[in-house]
Amino acid sequence: MLHQDKFDSFKSEYEKSCTTSDKKIRFWYFFRSNSLSNESIERFDNILTLIATEDEKYLEKKYDTKWQYHLLQDCIDQNILNPRTDKGSLEKGSALVRGYVVPLETLGLLFIDNQKSVYLTEVGKHLINTNGSATEIITKQVNKLQFPDPFSKSHDQEWFKKGIIPGLFLIDVLSQIENKKITENEFLLFVNLANSMDDVDKVVDWIKCWRDLTNNERKKTLNQIKKIKKGNNVRWDRMQRSFTYTVSVLCFPEYLEYDSSKKEIKLNIKSLSAEQLLKSKAQVKVTTFNRDQRYEWSQYLGNLKSKPNWLNNVLIELKRAESLESIEGTEKYKAAVESLTEEENVQRRRQEREKDIEDYYIKHLSEIEDGLEPYTGDNPNPKERHPSRQYPSATGPIDILCKAKNGDIVVLEIKADEAKDSVFGQILRYIGYLKRSPLGKGKNIRGIILASDFPTKSRYSRIGLPVENAKDFIKFTKHNFGPLKDL
Repeated sequence: MLHQDKFDSFKSEYEKSCTTSDKKIRFWYFFRSNSLSNESIERFDNILTLIATEDEKYLEKKYDTKWQYHLLQDCIDQNILNPRTDKGSLEKGSALVRGYVVPLETLGLLFIDNQKSVYLTEVGKHLINTNGSATEIITKQVNKLQFPDPFSKSHDQEWFKKGIIPGLFLIDVLSQIENKKITENEFLLFVNLANSMDDVDKVVDWIKCWRDLTNNERKKTLNQIKKIKKGNNVRWDRMQRSFTYTVSVLCFPEYLEYDSSKKEIKLNIKSLSAEQLLKSKAQVKVTTFNRDQRYEWSQYLGNLKSKPNWLNNVLIELKRAESLESIEGTEKYKAAVESLTEEENVQRRRQEREKDIEDYYIKHLSEIEDGLEPYTGDNPNPKERHPSRQYPSATGPIDILCKAKNGDIVVLEIKADEAKDSVFGQILRYIGYLKRSPLGKGKNIRGIILASDFPTKSRYSRIGLPVENAKDFIKFTKHNFGPLKDL
């Protein structure tokens, strides 16, 4: 057999990837309900539109069987779903609805927070409000999907710890393969073993060696591989069962195509979008999210502007860091910063300055207002309390959530530079969210903007607020740090 040493290496990794548990899958896997087609995308659009139209019934409401039942009834009334043809019934309606809610959340169109309340993401709103193609929006979302998926309980987090963006990885492999296509068996054998973006060369090498074998050698090798198992779980059987669903997601973008008659995945080299993706390969950086970081993941995935690049990696790592001092001197952070463009570094410096300000004031809140302190909730069990820094609201993370001496809940929004008009929309969004959440029930909620300066425009914006005592509702406070231009 040709390339025996490489085959032994491949076989060793294949055996390592076998597990006895369905909760620790070590191959590329998407749920059956995540299958993508033009028909399913149309339904996603219709269901999201229904949820947005009937917002008083569905948005910011608890996601439970009652919620699911009402949505099913409305979908039936509007001919979006048919329980009989959609393999469901009124009795099993919750399962049918979950089959659509899961992909909506997986694709970053819908967000269900820790209190099980339902929200549309920025991308979800864009999908139903835009006159553009839903296909184009979903394609961008598919290009952000990665393993491990924080929403999935099946992926082995440790196996995928470096992170991999399967769609971009597959394009990279196909671009280096003769005829720009691979067979279903080549995908299942070799591509499915990749667990890092660094595995491209290895996978390409395996495929080329595989093609050097004779037909009989390939048949004999495949028969050996198919028998490999751990416990009662045969990896090959499990991969084959999920292949159709997985390939429907990966090949949804127009530049990837699955030919079911020939059982081949091919790259459409005439597609400009594929060429553009390959040209930007050096800018791709995976930021991994574990199951405890589902909120971060939903904020990233549901943001129209977010991309799997170095800038997003730096900004997310900054938010995760305990302090600016704890991260800025690390080799990993320095290397990431070196990959940024000049324009991106401006954003990075702004985020660093705001992190520095946050680091200071979390310990000195009384300098802003006498008696002001971090608010982590009222639960007597410390393990059940929430963070006060970067509090995870459905409308975005709140810089510092505070409690005043008189019991008011206070949203503290930090700006490195002067306060612009946009900060009012931001802080009012947070206050509005808290007023509707269990945390703010029965409490007075107000805000404080901490900035280097407050120009005349921002003062008039506050005057225009339809509340009494606008100065008390949104306070202006200058921080002790200079403007960003001083850096």
